[in-house]
Amino acid sequence: MEENKNIDKKSLKFLKGKNTDWDELAKDCVCFANSLGGFIYIGIEDNEKLPPETQKILDRNLPDVIQKNIAHRTVNVGVAVTIEEAKNSAEYIQVQVFRNAQTIASTTDGKYYARVLDECKPIPPDEMARLAADKNAFVWEEQTTKRVPSIQYDEQKRRNFLSEIRNSVRVSNFIKEMTDDEIMEFYFIQKNGCLTNLGILWIGKRNDRASLLYSPAIQVIRYDDKDEKVWKLLLDDYFLNPKELLERVLDDVPDWQETDERVAVIVKKQFVSKEVVRLMDKASSEFSLKQKEVISLGLLAQQQSFTALEISSILNQNEEVGLRNWLGRLSELELIIKTGKGKGTQYAVNPEFIRKINFKGKTNLKNIEDYRLEELVFKDLKAYPKSGFGEIHQRIGMEINQYKVKRMLRAMVEKRILDTSGETRGMKYHLR
Repeated sequence: MEENKNIDKKSLKFLKGKNTDWDELAKDCVCFANSLGGFIYIGIEDNEKLPPETQKILDRNLPDVIQKNIAHRTVNVGVAVTIEEAKNSAEYIQVQVFRNAQTIASTTDGKYYARVLDECKPIPPDEMARLAADKNAFVWEEQTTKRVPSIQYDEQKRRNFLSEIRNSVRVSNFIKEMTDDEIMEFYFIQKNGCLTNLGILWIGKRNDRASLLYSPAIQVIRYDDKDEKVWKLLLDDYFLNPKELLERVLDDVPDWQETDERVAVIVKKQFVSKEVVRLMDKASSEFSLKQKEVISLGLLAQQQSFTALEISSILNQNEEVGLRNWLGRLSELELIIKTGKGKGTQYAVNPEFIRKINFKGKTNLKNIEDYRLEELVFKDLKAYPKSGFGEIHQRIGMEINQYKVKRMLRAMVEKRILDTSGETRGMKYHLR
């Protein structure tokens, strides 16, 4: 057993508890996943074919520990970790890394590697396109790459699945009249004598489910009003299928707002000001606003105003049409006002509406009126004559939109309040 493009060996001394170099192991797994898959044997020295005689793996939980640490440090990497017995009756740990035929594997910090002969090499940028082209597109759920026999299932889970299918009002009689195996194949639970990935996920045994690339796990954390963690539920032992996981969460998580027909989950609002929430509620009830309009109004109320680019970025809208859909009728209803053009377009909550509802939100210079901005510029240049745009902007307040400041400077030059010297970036302003 020599190290090659499919095999890597590590001494059992590699496992040092909290001092284990898990990042190194994760890198090796990424290498194999991006190549043809492979095996990492922990407990066999580099120049040996077998583990040391009498070697035993005392901690039988090591496979689970190794699998979890690999999962936490890699993306798109599937492994199966088991304790094996060699020909000399000594034990070692086998980490089987499955080839990722669909996407490119990486470490969680965004590094890519591939196996070249018996070494792990970083993938240069010019090779990424070729590697991506080599990946075959396929539906993960229908694959049988684990080669788990279709008879290797959890009896109770299979019985429950068939019972729920046959008793469901949403399933046609045509399907209900099928045999058990026909139903399994119809729902892609098994194929060609093997359980599919979906089948392993839904009716498979725990060990097979744990080795899936997308093993199901849920972590529920409860926080108090001070954002301190007061309760935690961790379901990552792979005993449950996805449906059972959700049922366990509904049954075991305390303090659900629950009725006979539905379960409601309260998500903490991102609007930290009670005044902003009051403004949103008042506008929504008075003008029958759509959800997108209420959200946009709340965002503007938090900061008084935004440029078109700023609010588009927050709402993840790259096109003007998308932003218009979010703002909706806010301008038409005179809830917000729009000033400027192009990149200098500014949106702000209408001061009249703010005064009408006695809004007490925070104030800043972002939405400063033109006459006040002109006064600021005048006083600044009186104290610091022959200043450039950048100097003026920094002194009067960087929170004011730069296009608004430039527009004001041009207007003051046109009104012959200011004179200029120099050109373009070197232009200086001073009072006449």
